[in-house]
Amino acid sequence: MKIVLVVEDEEIILNNMAAILENKNYEVYKAKNGEEALLVVEDLNQRKIIIDYIITDINMPVMDGYDFLIALRAQYTEYYIPVIFLTAYSAKVDYRKGITIGADDYLTKPFTTDELIESLIAIEKKREKLFEIYKSRTNTTIDPLTGLSNRNGIEKSIEKLDLTQVRFYYIHVRQFYKLKEILDISEIENIMINLSLRIKSSLNDNERLIYISDDSVLLISENVDFDSRCRSISRLFNTAVNSGLRNIYISVNIGVANFEYNSLITLNNSKTAVFYSINNETGNYFVYDKKIEKKGIPNIDLLISDGFNNDKFYLESQPQINLFSGKVTGVESLVRLNSDDYGTIYPDNFIWVCELNGLIDNLGDVVLKKACQTILEFEKQGLKDILVAVNFSGKQLSDNSVVKRVKDIIGLYEINPSFLEFEITETVMISNQTMVRSILDEFKKMGIKIALDDFGTGYSTFSYLTKFPVDRIKIDKSFINDISFDVDLQRIVKTIIDLAHDMKIEVVAEGVENEDQLEALCDIGCDIIQGYYFSKPKKFEDLVAYIKEKNFV
Repeated sequence: MKIVLVVEDEEIILNNMAAILENKNYEVYKAKNGEEALLVVEDLNQRKIIIDYIITDINMPVMDGYDFLIALRAQYTEYYIPVIFLTAYSAKVDYRKGITIGADDYLTKPFTTDELIESLIAIEKKREKLFEIYKSRTNTTIDPLTGLSNRNGIEKSIEKLDLTQVRFYYIHVRQFYKLKEILDISEIENIMINLSLRIKSSLNDNERLIYISDDSVLLISENVDFDSRCRSISRLFNTAVNSGLRNIYISVNIGVANFEYNSLITLNNSKTAVFYSINNETGNYFVYDKKIEKKGIPNIDLLISDGFNNDKFYLESQPQINLFSGKVTGVESLVRLNSDDYGTIYPDNFIWVCELNGLIDNLGDVVLKKACQTILEFEKQGLKDILVAVNFSGKQLSDNSVVKRVKDIIGLYEINPSFLEFEITETVMISNQTMVRSILDEFKKMGIKIALDDFGTGYSTFSYLTKFPVDRIKIDKSFINDISFDVDLQRIVKTIIDLAHDMKIEVVAEGVENEDQLEALCDIGCDIIQGYYFSKPKKFEDLVAYIKEKNFV
């Protein structure tokens, strides 16, 4: 007998659906909201009872259908429960969001008994087909894209190695989610092929390369100094990788783990080390240590859901200093996720998950609301004319509905939008020029300022500045690192600054870390400085104290 969990807050509908399903020989469990449903799933799971289907309403009190599904997928990864959404709405945006976060089908109220049963039968057929595909793919040890061994080939790859001398290097492409915003599938595949070829070309006789996922590979190495090996891997990406249509600069994070017990444990340890490298800003590689076992990779989906439900997203803001007045005239606000178990989680670890799960708009709204709150708090603290900048991703600018959401949030907090700035990257601007231009024009009409972020790392052409309503450009840190002694670099940055000034565009230098860099930027006429030389990103109370001291308030 198939088991169905029905989640519906209207008792009449809940009981009617249960009666229909029981009449068709289904065993039915009931819940009135997402929170109750999770408890039912947990209880059945402990009793070793596997649910075959879940039918859930979307709009419910306490926890709605969307949050329930996100939590379900996060908590129960060892098996897959098909989920059907019930809704009184048929809008495409509702459908798209549900499918993106893992719904299998929709039923629009009112529906007939035949429609309900047909939906269950269709899902069962789909599940059987997917299982056959899964079996055919997992029976092979070779990844068809790169030609490398996949996870299934790890054991064979290490069978002739001295395991006491073996290390696993988990190599993860940094900020891979940003590439997915702007590149098509074939370009992503070409990048992974070229990445694999570069690393493969550096292998010695005692090394093996394994394909892990579309953003990660595993290097298995015997009797090699890990420090020099990590550096040599990083150097492989000093030149651009060709995607088939353009050259792309990428960088990697590397997690290193000594072989311990078996390949699965060692693989997990190396993956934990990658997470620690990214999340704790330790550099581009980190060696696994048992001391960080309790800080292993969290169930990030569940943490994100907890972040939304319990207001655990917050902002840290880095001051921007005006070189002419010496005062703080703006801040860049960066989102963080607070976890009781893992402390501060940085955006590299959750932005891409939000995009994958269809939650990037939700996160963008949270960030914008907190930025508005920051503006209001600045006013209460007597801090005037401080610009608050937040980052906008390509996903957020792929739908015109963002304009209404921004307008509603600004209206809700009744802030002066001239104190708000949206930072957009060059690659986002050119990904869909017509739509992005239209959206940015609407933002400008509201009074919001627009900054072009990471200037110089993408297409670096001033022609885009004439096509888009840009108020400021932010020169990327890669231009700033050697500017104190590289005369040619000074000429390049001065040219950028002069051309921007001719276009009435203000220039911000990012990543300023020492006095020599500061002096060089002063000499060539930069307007605003941002970087650790002045301040790291700060939580609100520390930020206010810093601004008051700097601005003599």
